[in-house]
Amino acid sequence: MKPLPKSLEKILIWSADRIGESVMSTPAVRTLRENYPDAEITLLGTPRVHDIFQFSPRIDRLLIYEKDGEHSGVRGFFQLVRDLRQYNFDAVVLLTPRFMPALVSRLAGIPIRAGAIAAGRGSLLSHGVHETLAVVKKHKVDMYMRLMLSFGLRSGSYDLELYLFGDQIDAMKARVSSLADIKVGEQPLVGFIPGATYAPSKRWPVERYAELAQLICRDPQARIILFGSKAERANCSEIIAQSGAAAPKMLNMAGTARLIETIALLGECDVLVTSDSGLMHAATALQVPLVALFGATDPQCSGPYSENAVVLHKPVPCSPCNKPRCPKKHLQCMKLITSTDVYAEVASFLAER
Repeated sequence: MKPLPKSLEKILIWSADRIGESVMSTPAVRTLRENYPDAEITLLGTPRVHDIFQFSPRIDRLLIYEKDGEHSGVRGFFQLVRDLRQYNFDAVVLLTPRFMPALVSRLAGIPIRAGAIAAGRGSLLSHGVHETLAVVKKHKVDMYMRLMLSFGLRSGSYDLELYLFGDQIDAMKARVSSLADIKVGEQPLVGFIPGATYAPSKRWPVERYAELAQLICRDPQARIILFGSKAERANCSEIIAQSGAAAPKMLNMAGTARLIETIALLGECDVLVTSDSGLMHAATALQVPLVALFGATDPQCSGPYSENAVVLHKPVPCSPCNKPRCPKKHLQCMKLITSTDVYAEVASFLAER
């Protein structure tokens, strides 16, 4: 494949839509900046991706793709074409495999359109990269970086990154202290991320989290914060309701803060117990110790990209199925992970705090 030109003045990055994928793309975004230090780099992403790149020094401008708002439907499609055309981009790097972004980029008159050949969009790309089965089975961080290498760019670090301001962290610490008997930074603090927005098959059972909470809170100083979206708040409340004597030491923060505020608080935890979720990848970028619970998905492709993480995954014959709901309706891949299995790893991390 022909490489990208060595000199580009105005580059558009079309981000992946989901939080986890956008975090896993941060090494690729950094690599683009390192190869084009003088270019004006704009990133286009959905509103929920905005916080991932809001303070990134790799990006000069953020544009919001309102897929459920002004850019929805046929009229919104052509509005997006007009919106992008006015910037006169030299090149677009597509970090999403969908067909529509390639078509929009073509209609917007962007001459260099680089990305993976997928979803029948190969003819719309000027610089297309074929995805072989071997590549598809690699971790998504490696897949994004392979794109950069295929474009002829010099490879940079593969480390994930997220940028926060100290005042965001201080504000969230103060907020937590006002809501519960939790002194962030002074007590053992464990975070639970029990949700998985797109796939119930990724969720560890509520009763297991409740058992784990009781084990953790045998330490009278230990505290637990539960994280997630508004849609996951009820699930988090049920975990607390089943946690018995541990319940007063737990705080449900699901759906109560902006994504950037939630991420700031994740970074203050001593260890996180998490499903395969976008917040897991955000915490990985902050180098928070993790105990990640995998069943329906393959940790080799979407596990925490960190040496500071433990993945618990039971080898049942049907796992990974990559289905949003358990096809066999037994969810054994998650149920076989016991609370004592997880507590042993949590205790190990807490002993190092």
